[in-house]
This record gives sequence, C-alpha cells and structure tokens, in this order.
Amino acid sequence: MHSAASIRILDPQVANQIAAGEVVERPASVIKELVENALDAGADRIEVEADHGVRFLRVVDNGKGIAPEEVPLAFQRFATSKLTDYEDVWQLNTMGFRGEALPSIASVSKVEVCSRTPQTDLGRKVILHGGHVQSESDAGAPVGTAITIQDLFYNTPARLKFMNQENTEYKHIGQLMEAFALSHPEVAFSWKKKDKVQLSTRGQSDLMGVVRQVFGKTFAASVFHVSHELRGARLEGVLSYPDAVRKNRNYQYFFVNQRWVKVPALSKILDDLYADLIPKRHYPVAILKLHLPPESVDINVHPSKREVKFKNFSLIYQLLKEALQNALSRYHLDREHVGLEAELPHEAPPFASTTEAPFAVEPSPSAPSPGEQPPWMTSPPPAIAEPRSRYTVEATPPPEVLRLPGVPEPTDHQRLDVQEARILETIRPLAQVCENTYIVGSFGRDLVLIDQHVAEERYLYEDLIESESILQQPLLISVVLNVDEEEKDLLARYQEAFERAGFAYEDYGPDSIALRAVPHCLKLSEAEETFQDILEDLKTTGVADPQLKGFKLMCKTVACHSAVRAGDTLALSQMQKIVENWSRTRNPYTCPHGRPILLKLSKDEINRRFLRTWS
Repeated sequence: MHSAASIRILDPQVANQIAAGEVVERPASVIKELVENALDAGADRIEVEADHGVRFLRVVDNGKGIAPEEVPLAFQRFATSKLTDYEDVWQLNTMGFRGEALPSIASVSKVEVCSRTPQTDLGRKVILHGGHVQSESDAGAPVGTAITIQDLFYNTPARLKFMNQENTEYKHIGQLMEAFALSHPEVAFSWKKKDKVQLSTRGQSDLMGVVRQVFGKTFAASVFHVSHELRGARLEGVLSYPDAVRKNRNYQYFFVNQRWVKVPALSKILDDLYADLIPKRHYPVAILKLHLPPESVDINVHPSKREVKFKNFSLIYQLLKEALQNALSRYHLDREHVGLEAELPHEAPPFASTTEAPFAVEPSPSAPSPGEQPPWMTSPPPAIAEPRSRYTVEATPPPEVLRLPGVPEPTDHQRLDVQEARILETIRPLAQVCENTYIVGSFGRDLVLIDQHVAEERYLYEDLIESESILQQPLLISVVLNVDEEEKDLLARYQEAFERAGFAYEDYGPDSIALRAVPHCLKLSEAEETFQDILEDLKTTGVADPQLKGFKLMCKTVACHSAVRAGDTLALSQMQKIVENWSRTRNPYTCPHGRPILLKLSKDEINRRFLRTWS
C-alpha cells in the first residue's frame, strides 16, 4: 500500500505556470489578455504584431498607462486595478481584472513592458524572464503601454510541443482581431503578421464601415443593420439577407457587453427565425452585440471568459426574437407612399434606423470599349455564383456561400432596392419562358424573371401558416397507406398538427392507415405523395415542438405540392394572379425552403449587353 504524499504549498513560479495553462492556451490567448487590458485602460488605438513562429508578440496602446511604481506590481499574482471586494466580481464593467493574466504570461515567456501615464514625463521599462524581474529603468515613451513577449513557452517545453502549426496560430490571432474590431468599432486596430498589415480599422464608431474593412465590400452588401431594446437590454448588429447565407457558422459572431463569447443557444434562435427563408444546412451571417446590465450576466464561467451564463435567458430570447423578426419582415416591404424610382441611389443611407435596411451599392461598371470583348464573351459564367445582395450574383465569389444560377456580374440596377420591393405589385407579366418555367415581366424600365412555382409556393405557405386551422376536403375514396412502427409513433405524436394542417386519418389494420381528408388547396392526385413526404421530413429532421413547428413543416410541404409546377402552361390571367398574390407576401424573396424567386435585369444592363450606349 502506497503512503500518501505530504501536502505542501507550491512554489510561486510553479503555481504561476499552472495558472498560465488555464489562461494562456495559445499565442492568441496572450493577445486577447493584452488587448483587453488596453481597452480597459481607455485606449482608442491598439497595434498588435506577431512574428518568429508566433513566439514574438507585441501589443501597443495609447491608453492611460501604468504609474511607474506600479509596473512591477502588475506582474504579481492577484494584483488588479479592477476589484476592491467580492461584490465587484458580479458588477464587472471591464474586460478583465487588470493584471490578472500578466503574471501567468510572464511566467512562461520573456517580457518587456514600457508604460507612461499623462502625469509623468518619462515612462517606466521593466524586463522579466520567467516571471522574475531582470531590470527596471526610466525610458522615453509616449503615453500608453507597450508589452513585448519573446520566446513564448521557452521554459515550458511541454507546452511548446503542443502548439499547433504556425499558420493555424496566426489564423486564431487574425480571427480574434476581427472580433475585437467588430466589438469595438470606436477603436482603431492594427494587426501585423510577419511585419505585413493584415487588418487596419479607423476607429470611427461605424460598425458597417468595420464590416467592409474586415470582410470586404461584397460581404457588406449582403448584410443589413438591426437594432432593438427590451426591458433594459439592447441588441445591435448586422444580419445577412436570406440569399446570402453560408454553409457553416464561421461568420456568426456574438458579443455580450463588447466581449466575444460562444452562446450556441443564440445560433439556435437564428436557425429558427430563418427557417422559412433559407435552405436546410445553411446559416445566416450574424454579427450581434448584446448590451446587458453587468449583474444580469455571469462572465466567470470559464477562465478565458469565452462562455457566459444569462440570469434571465427568456429576456434574451425575446429580445432576439423581436429584433430579428422585425428586421426580417421590414427590410423589404413597406408599401405606403412610395412611387417607382427610375434610378437607384449610388450610396447607401446610414444604418441608423431599425425599420429600414439599406445596403452598400458600388458604381456600375462601364461598357466595354470598341474592340474589347464583353464580359459574357471572354469566358463562360460559372455554374454557380454568389449573391451580392438580394437577387444579385457575382462572377467570381468566395467559397462556401449560397449561390444562384450563374449570370454575369450585376450592376446597381440589378439590385432590387428597398423602395422597389415595396411596389412589386407593379410588375406586369408578359409571357412564360424556358419551357414554361419562368414568368417574364416588365418592372418599370426593367425586366424581371419570376420562378412561377416558388412564387406561388411562397404565397400559399404564408396563407396557410396564418390560419388557425386549414380547411379540409374529405375524400370520397380513402387513400390507404402502409406505415411502419416509427411512422405510427410520428402519427400519434403529431396528430394535432396533422389535423390543424387539414389531414384526417385513422388506423386501417395493423400496419396501415386510411387517409380520409386532405387540405383544401391540395390536388387529390398529390395527396399520397404529400403525406408521405411530410412523414419523411419528420423522420429525418425531427421537430422539438410537435404542434407549432410541426404545423409549419407541414405547411411548407403542402404549399410546395399545391403550387403550379415548372412546365405548367399558364394563361396570362393566371400569371397575373400568381404575381399579384406573391407580390403582397411578407417575404417575397425566397420560397419557404430558401430558393430565390426573382431575378431582375435593368434596361441599362440590357443596353450594355447589346453594346448600346444610348437609352
């Protein structure tokens, strides 16, 4: 039997290195702590550098600095300028406890810090190796603090061994700096990798300006502003248009009191709110900033403060739900007192209103010069292209973006703007094209193509979903369907939703049911296939709320099977009715499954294609 080891107090150096394992997970963790300290010091300009295999790190700020006699103290364990008693932990208005991570960082690296306050003529420079002070001296320096880290993990070879590839570590720092820039648009950030500038923001408190600087103009043109307040909680940020979603969640950023955090529940709320607008397994772009009373959120769940707990999550849910629903329902439709505009604005208005969502518009490309081949003659368009904004596409998009069938590079006049969206009912159908798949129509000076199937599907879905219950049409001859045990369980669980959706059925033997009634809008020839598709969707996707969400899923399928199909021949009066009904829907841009409905080509673009330089 082994004897128990004696209990003893750890050497301070060992204790700091163990603490470093909690705080300093990787080089990006060091940058995070130092930038947060700079923000807490009131800096509005912060420069970050990384080099030499990500083992050289430097953060320079123009904050209020550290008093000369306190510079060494900042590297002692538990030293802080943020807290005076325990209650302060639950009332945090800062990014951290000033100095809480510095001793941990210093214990695994060689550190040089030089800091000066506005009250002193000289700064104070301190050099530490492995947490031990090597030298102190006065030094000329601007107001603020500069901290240089060299040979990170030099005295902890085990930690050094487990660092990821250099490019991976740089990537983590880059993503972190993007998050800082987005959460603090009032601060000018500079991020250099191997002495090359990777990111530079202006610090002008313009969130959309930062979005353009971080992600580019194309990205910025695919998002709109959102803002909302509810019972002391406030939300602001940007969301993507339904036709500019992604195949992963990499472009979803959440901030709580300007701190970048991971809250999977917020992503789930977004999924629910976009469910009727985008395809399955696609995700909206979201940069959302929650401003909450400090006492209502616990940021001390994890040493890195990347996870949070809300004391009143129902308030957060309601805030997000109201904000996103208002934005998604308002950004495209408000028909009062609007006339058809001949031209679109060349600049987007400021993102100050919650009732409109303007977007950036770039200048139109000029017509090709004589002898120069037009764009559509130089190379065939790709099979898939990314939407620039609503109903627009780009010839060479970045990867992983939901894309529409390839068409040439759009201009200003191909973008359906907010005012035009209010008057979609002015579209005049002319004919069917492409083997009776699309309705072609005139829209002011422009030409539009409307997918007849998904346009009617959108109208039918919204009409069905707003019903308390869908009117049934009884079947003179019941449809008998074979069902397995899993399907029987689904039929029992979702019985109320099926009845609300207009279906009636009863058992017909041990492994069959008899379908007695179907929704009034559904063709009898589609009854069996529609019912089986609903069962298959319920099996593959599952629905947490059998009654409400189950009903919505059924309405999607019923609307899809009830709408006219591609290839159906339509009279002009039928085309007019489809366009009229669709133009008045709340979300006329995509079908309930996320497919686009409309493509708009301006007269200017058509003229350009024909090399016509006059109207």
